[in-house]
Amino acid sequence: MNLTLEEETIQCLKMTDDMNLSTHLCNEKLADELFSKISDHARLIKSIKDRIEI
Repeated sequence: MNLTLEEETIQCLKMTDDMNLSTHLCNEKLADELFSKISDHARLIKSIKDRIEI
């Protein structure tokens, strides 16, 4: 059973990379870039959650 579409899987992997970058963050430009992606990440998570929720 596939819980995510291929494009969503790619986005989830990128989101995980962003999360890993944020753990040792000391670069303000990178922090701003990651912050700008938060709403997209939230929409992706909600979309997957809504589809798999029973």
